[in-house]
Formats: sequence, structure tokens, C-alpha cells
Amino acid sequence: MFVALLILPTTAFAAKTSSSPKFQVRFRVGKYGFIFIDATLKGSATIRTFMLDSGVSGPAVLDSGTAVAAGLGRKQHAALRVEGLGAENSSTNDWREVDIRQGRLTLFKGLLPTLDFSALSRLVEEPVAGMLGAGFISEYVVKVSYSEKTLNFFDKKAFHYEGPGHILPLVAETDMFIARASIQMLDCETVPFTLFLDFGSNAAVTVLHKFLHTHPKLGLSGLALPGIGSRGESVNGYLGTLHHLNLAGFEIPAKDVLMLREDSITKKERLTDGSVGIGILGSFTIFFDRPGNRVILEPREDRQMSPVKPCIDKS
Repeated sequence: MFVALLILPTTAFAAKTSSSPKFQVRFRVGKYGFIFIDATLKGSATIRTFMLDSGVSGPAVLDSGTAVAAGLGRKQHAALRVEGLGAENSSTNDWREVDIRQGRLTLFKGLLPTLDFSALSRLVEEPVAGMLGAGFISEYVVKVSYSEKTLNFFDKKAFHYEGPGHILPLVAETDMFIARASIQMLDCETVPFTLFLDFGSNAAVTVLHKFLHTHPKLGLSGLALPGIGSRGESVNGYLGTLHHLNLAGFEIPAKDVLMLREDSITKKERLTDGSVGIGILGSFTIFFDRPGNRVILEPREDRQMSPVKPCIDKS
């Protein structure tokens, strides 16, 4: 049985933002569509690659190899479990004082935990110096523009949106970007689906096994396939084609896939039924408005997407 994913509720507008960004961060699109930000560490002219991952708790995490190579002194600090980096080996008590900059702009300054991102670096085929996490895009309203390859940071008090996008309310109980949604089957029945917006996932859509156990009629047969997590760790699951996907009032082409995998034990996944990754998010210009507990999705002008048609029972 094929299913459709429908984000609800949504609200449409017809103008633009009424404020200008306070500052802008440039990025490039790397392998699999990941967002890479080129930056330096204070005191070094070496350009290093930081990956944007909205699934990582906190503002950032530094690669342990980068910390050693840059000669950053170790700081004593309590052990920390970093959510969103897989269940394996994501606790650390190795902290370093860092100052991450892009040109004259300081992206982060302070203490950061370190983890080994060597497996991730091999996966994306370039050295990853660290992750910029959910905290990095939570203090401001942040516009992620794939077309312009920029992150625009707006003052949360001055920001006012009147654009053509669709608003997704965020779950308030967490600082992660989790929205309420529905899954719609071919017989037009819908069931609630809590969705995590994850720039650190190269899967189009992920549905957790716990959701399938609760809704066995949504079960899909597919190819058992070990996947790769954001740190290069093995993730067991299945792949099946998602032939009909509705997101923010638009139909996504059927080439995207549905990945069913084993539940991990991260906090964000205890609150969700699944996630949407960059395979889908890259089709939109996105405003992350954590202060306003919402995300705004605008379909990109250079992507072909059609408005959702009324559902017809095909069961």
C-alpha cells in the first residue's frame, strides 16, 4: 500500500518579508545535498567545512581530529550526550574553546564538545570540521535559501512574514524542529504523524518502526538495506518507493524514497513518528522561526511542483 505524507495545518500568504536580515552566512551544497559552511577557526587561515544539521542538539559540535590539528586546548567539563548523532558513541567529556568565523562574522564563540566525524567525512568525501546544530538557527529567524545558497538571520522581534509560504506549527515541548503532520493512504484516510525536519538526513522521508507497529496497515515490503547515519554509523532499515507525497500543499515527485529503519534512542525520535530530510527540504526555501514556534515553507521557483489535487479513493 502506498501512502502520502500531508503536512497539516498550513496557511498561505501573498507578499514578502517586511524586514531585512541582520547578517548573512554563505553556504555550498555538498554530496547528497548537505549544506556545508566554509569557515575558519580564530588564529588560523585554514578553511574548514562545517555541516548544518538541524538534528543536532545545541549550537554546534566540533570534530575531535580538527580540535587536535588546530591545537585547541582541552577544557574540563562534565560528560555530555549529544542528541541527534546516532545512539552509538555520542557521549563526550572532551570540550574545546573555539571561535568559528566566516570572514569577519563570528558564527560561534565558546566551549564546544568534540566527537569523531571521520566516518562522516569519508561518507561525504571531504573533511568535516564540525556540525552546526539546532541551537545555531534558534536564536534568530533563519531563512535557508538553496537558490541563493545563503542563510539569512532576521531579528526575531522585527521579523514579520507575509510571503507565499505555508506555516507549520512546531511542537513546543522541545527545542528541535518537530511539526505535526498526517499520513494519507490511497483510500484517503489520514492518521496523525509527528514529523522532524532534519537537514542532517539524506533520506527523503524516514518512518520509524514504532509508527508501523501502531499502524500495521501502513506496512511496506521492501529491500532490507543497511543505511548510514549522520556520523557514518550503520542504520538498519528498508527502502520502499513513496509514489505520492504531499508537503505544504504541493506534490513532491515520486522519485523520492521512503526509508523505514530501526528506532534509535535519541530524544527527538521519542517525540516523533519519522522525519523529512534534505531529499525533500531542498525543494523549499525555509524560514526556521524557533522563537515563534513555526517553520515556513516556500516552494522554490526553480523546482517543478504541482498543487495537491483532491484525494480520490484508489484502494
